[in-house]
Amino acid sequence: MFLSIFISLASCKNDDNISENNDSILGNWKMIKYIVYNKEPPIITKGDIVWIFDNDSIKMINESPYSFASPKGTFPYTWVNNHEDIKVDLGYNMVYFKVNANNKSLHLTLTSGPEKPPVNNPIVIEFEK
Repeated sequence: MFLSIFISLASCKNDDNISENNDSILGNWKMIKYIVYNKEPPIITKGDIVWIFDNDSIKMINESPYSFASPKGTFPYTWVNNHEDIKVDLGYNMVYFKVNANNKSLHLTLTSGPEKPPVNNPIVIEFEK
């Protein structure tokens, strides 16, 4: 009986953490940095590139002169790797990002995806609310 109560409580706590991870990226995020190893980073004006996260898609708005920094459109995403990464379906490609978020900042680091070797010198994208 004790074991079943413990399992039940552990399951609830895990669900709460997943909910917090999901909720931490919801809303409008304004890109402030696009970092590419060994290249001069573009100067991103806050508000020129905005990603709007809802529960299962990202609307990407890019009014900057840097089309490579973000596509335009709405793309589905799913949580993977125990809710540490997101997989974004761009239609022509799947991309994976390690997520580091709090209520003021969002850092996305390009990864190869679950169970694949790490990306050498990954792209890092930083956002603010």
